[in-house]
Amino acid sequence: MKQKTEIRKEQIKEAVLRIVYHDGLKKCTTKRVAEEIGITEAAIFRHYPSKKEIFLDIIQDVENQLLGALKEIFEEPLPSDQKLQKLMCRTISFNIENKGINILMLSEAAVNNDQDLKSKLHKIFIGQRDIIEKVLIDGVREGVFDKNIDYKAFSLVYMGIPVAINVELLLNPENIDISNLCNRLLGLLCIKK
Repeated sequence: MKQKTEIRKEQIKEAVLRIVYHDGLKKCTTKRVAEEIGITEAAIFRHYPSKKEIFLDIIQDVENQLLGALKEIFEEPLPSDQKLQKLMCRTISFNIENKGINILMLSEAAVNNDQDLKSKLHKIFIGQRDIIEKVLIDGVREGVFDKNIDYKAFSLVYMGIPVAINVELLLNPENIDISNLCNRLLGLLCIKK
């Protein structure tokens, strides 16, 4: 039965992520993806000209879903400390829900030294970091955060949190304690006055 293009593309992307997550990048071939979905390999190439295009589409989804959600939170009329908490919680939940997708895509970009993939991932990284820095600047103006905070250093440490969570999800998924994780992590960052 023929599926609509968008439905089939979603099936392809989901299969790629499942295979990469469970079996690694080397096992993620278009043949294996086709078998996973129950279609021919040629059907995959009707939707994507290459495996790289599948990865680029997955990264675009991350940008739309994650950065889109973070931008919406940033625009909410909330005090900066509440925004930071919501940003942290959304970032963490996105990474948990998507089983380390960012690290998987970064691995693909690094293994193949693919500049297009790296560029797209860098855009997402910078987008997240910029939002965090703006929230910090606003928080200092509001008198919520310490005026001596180093915005760049804090945003870099903050961006390390999702990376660490992704690594933990990939290497130790049974033992990660996600209960109230965003609040526990924010408590460690000690930036309130």
